[in-house]
Amino acid sequence: MDDQTNDNAQNAAGQPPPPPPPAQPQAAAPPPMQQEVNLDGSTGSLVCGIIGVCTTCLFVGWILGIIAIVLNRKAMKHMRTVENTGVKITGKGNATAGLVMGIIATVSGLFWIMYYFILGAAIIGGIGAMSQLEGFQ
Repeated sequence: MDDQTNDNAQNAAGQPPPPPPPAQPQAAAPPPMQQEVNLDGSTGSLVCGIIGVCTTCLFVGWILGIIAIVLNRKAMKHMRTVENTGVKITGKGNATAGLVMGIIATVSGLFWIMYYFILGAAIIGGIGAMSQLEGFQ
């Protein structure tokens, strides 16, 4: 029956039917997905560092800064254990930013604590000096 259809198509138009379209090339199989590993503690280090910098004048920043530094060390230790296994490591930037923010928060927080102690000593010393003045009672 196909032969008759082809003959009819050729006879009706006076020419043979067009050839079928060429076969489409097959796409290559995608490479296997590379496994990703997010460093443990990297995001926590960044969050603690940011909050620590924002709260340095409230006596909380230096504590969060130390936590950010500790979490960075945990992330770097995790990176050393997985870096030669062929997996893609994510979170290295978060860990580094957390370390920098943690150092800034710790140092800044310690300066604020010294500032408050010096200010407190100055106020107490000033009140003591004023109470010794004549006529101040």
